[in-house]
Amino acid sequence: MGVHYILQFKKPKKDYTKHEEVLVSVRYYYKGRKLNLSSGVKCKIKDWNENWENTIKREPILKTDVQWKDKNLKLKDKESEINNIVLQIEKDGEVPYVDIVKSHLKNHQYLKIKKSLKKIHFYTLFEMFESWVNSDLYPNRVSYVKTINTSIKEIKSYTEEYQFKHKVKLLPQDIDEEWIWGLIRWSYDKGIQPTTIKKRIKTLVKFSNWVREKHHIDTYIKTPTDFKYINEEREVFFLTRDEVQKIKEFDEFEITNDKHLDYIPNNTPTEGWYVEDKVDTKEGVRRYTSYEVYKDMLLFLCGVGCRFGDMVKMKISNLEFDDSSPKGRTYETSRKVFVVFNMEKSKTNKQIRVPINQLTYDIITKYSKDKHINQDYRKFNESNEYLFPRTKFGNPISNQKFNKHSQEICKIIGIKENVRTYKVDLNNKIIEDTDKMIPKWKKCSSHIGRRTFIREHIELGTPIRTIMSLSGHSSQKVFDGYYKVLNKDLLKNNNEMFSMGIKTTKKPLRNTPSVDISEQQINQLKRWKDMFDMELIDEEEYKNKKKLILG
Repeated sequence: MGVHYILQFKKPKKDYTKHEEVLVSVRYYYKGRKLNLSSGVKCKIKDWNENWENTIKREPILKTDVQWKDKNLKLKDKESEINNIVLQIEKDGEVPYVDIVKSHLKNHQYLKIKKSLKKIHFYTLFEMFESWVNSDLYPNRVSYVKTINTSIKEIKSYTEEYQFKHKVKLLPQDIDEEWIWGLIRWSYDKGIQPTTIKKRIKTLVKFSNWVREKHHIDTYIKTPTDFKYINEEREVFFLTRDEVQKIKEFDEFEITNDKHLDYIPNNTPTEGWYVEDKVDTKEGVRRYTSYEVYKDMLLFLCGVGCRFGDMVKMKISNLEFDDSSPKGRTYETSRKVFVVFNMEKSKTNKQIRVPINQLTYDIITKYSKDKHINQDYRKFNESNEYLFPRTKFGNPISNQKFNKHSQEICKIIGIKENVRTYKVDLNNKIIEDTDKMIPKWKKCSSHIGRRTFIREHIELGTPIRTIMSLSGHSSQKVFDGYYKVLNKDLLKNNNEMFSMGIKTTKKPLRNTPSVDISEQQINQLKRWKDMFDMELIDEEEYKNKKKLILG
């Protein structure tokens, strides 16, 4: 029986640097069973004393940590709390089994918080909230935890500065509208965009809900009424159908093309230019160039409409094949295939089903080949292999790295249409000297694939509710932020309104021969006119196409 301090590693210890922070757990053990309790204390690996048990004061955090004294005191308090409960259990004539100690701790914690409802500091509560977010009790996705942790870090930083400046210890009721406006202005002065600031406030709202629900403390935090930043008018970037086709047809990155050697980035070792993927063949691997994989992943995002996080987790088992095929569930024998996955950023872990299309057909075939189990076609959907290659350490390609190289790839391929970009202030007004035109390749991040998917469906006339079902959107407001109504959308059907039975009063021009134009020709003319209006082709090319269609 005893109490011990340990670092709560969430990945192999060798993968950490000495400057990374790790949560400290207080461990109670009795007769082979263990109970790990979060202390709410974080410590850099370099500041952790592995031999703390052999020291006089038994303090695990070294003096190299500026907060070593406070942190060690917190750990001692937690240890004392456990020891006092164990003594009380033994005094009552019970055995301090792990489960009994755990039960008493929960009750003790509740009573402790209940007793100090009016005195507990905001910062202390917020750290408790942070511990809960990073525990197994938090009912959310890993990706969202990363996002909320960034907000928590910034809010804690502002709170520390505020308390130091004003020489106060904030209580939950002190987090009023004025304080939040201070956080907004502080964040904006640091260069944080209004959309990101909204996430900070959302985290505070989530915190206040947690405090009321878990600890019965009456605190209400809401977005200030004057902070009405809206992003409906922002520019929405997407790839046109011709641009997608241009990317698809560019084959100079492929390992089978000798030209791929011309595109190795500077200061990149040759071996780092290639990617190996596990397959069920004699060789055991299949090689690609890194740009080849990035390009295919970008096209996959355009064709499926998923987020980057969902794509890199996609496995062969996420492909649902047609059972009617006589040779079993293989992509080669059936085109009736769905990409089925559970959305990463969904509270309900929503399942999405997206049929394959011409764009994704070749990509799926390329990367799924030889990844079924032991060549058993009946077990294709049980394969645990990832669809896209991973790093040599078995990790997914990072979104940051993907975005960087996607821009380079699109620049090389020639996605150079000029698009408008700007920054806005807290009042959603364009900041002076930030409104400018830039080539589109600079905006080709992973999310452009999702927007392209949605835009293509709009072009095809797919009903909005159907598109939302495919993209996984449950909110119309959020969905509306993914596309912008273009002039051609307004003109698309308006010209046909009230046209039946209405005679024109306009007199025909003299000496103008009558031309019998088919519906097909009209559609062709409309298509090229739209491309000319969007500046995808020049005037000369448009006139030539027009002459060709009209004979």
